Amino acid sequence: MIAKVAADSSLVPQRLRRLVYEVLCESNQLKASCYPMTETPVFRRGNPCGILFCLYGPRLLRLTAIWDFTANQLVFYNAAGERYLAIQAPDCPEGVFAGSRTC
Repeated sequence: MIAKVAADSSLVPQRLRRLVYEVLCESNQLKASCYPMTETPVFRRGNPCGILFCLYGPRLLRLTAIWDFTANQLVFYNAAGERYLAIQAPDCPEGVFAGSRTC
C-alpha cells in the first residue's frame, strides 16, 4: 500500500513550482492554470531526497516531474512515464531541507 502525503507547500519555492507547472503544460500543449498539480515528498532511507510533482490533465492524463535535491535537478516525464527533459533547478534557499546537500 502506498501512502500519499502532501508536501508542506511552504518548502517548495514558488519560482520552482511555477517553472514545473509551466514546463509540464507547455510540453503537452495544455492551457496553464486549468489543471491541478500535487506535490509529494520522496524519501530515501527515511530522509527527504526530492519532491514528486504530478499534474492531472484531461482524460485521466498524468504528467510528472521530480526535483532531486542532491543534484538540484528537475526531471520531467511524459504520460507514458518516459523521461523527456532534465534541467537544473533554480537555486533554493539555504536550509530548506535538512540533510540534503543543496537545499
